[in-house]
Amino acid sequence: MSFKVPEPVFNIVPEGTYEVILKDGGYMDVTKGGTTYLNIPMVVRNDVEQKCKNMFIWDSIWVNSTQKHIDFKISSISAAVGIPPGTEFDDFEQWGAFLKNKVLRVTVKHEEYQGKMQANISGYYKTAFPNVKHVFKPKSVVVTPDPDDFEEIPIPDDGEIPF
Repeated sequence: MSFKVPEPVFNIVPEGTYEVILKDGGYMDVTKGGTTYLNIPMVVRNDVEQKCKNMFIWDSIWVNSTQKHIDFKISSISAAVGIPPGTEFDDFEQWGAFLKNKVLRVTVKHEEYQGKMQANISGYYKTAFPNVKHVFKPKSVVVTPDPDDFEEIPIPDDGEIPF
């Protein structure tokens, strides 16, 4: 019997509905191909009983999308985090910064794009858990040694190196 091992699906949350926190709000980014978009990283909350705690879900608003699509995404996310209609922002980045640490509930569906499975958000809703106690995982800590903790190894005067 022959078979082909499928590509592993790593780092995407299973389909379902998740309580998330908007880690960095949103920020402008550019793909390798040069397409500009607003990147909106979300983290599955760890203060709510649910699967996939601390995993990332990435959402994007493509600048070259139709205005109808951009408006839909902005109004859906804004409504979910409690930004009233008519609130004005200077640009995407200001709106994205305002989103930082806001919480909402999202529904994730899997879709294949260019041969790879992606977790895409198909719905944005107000959180069912407005009291936030989420703790972000610490970034990797780089330890810089103190120079005073080292002892100098003397080099012999005979010109031979001891190693």
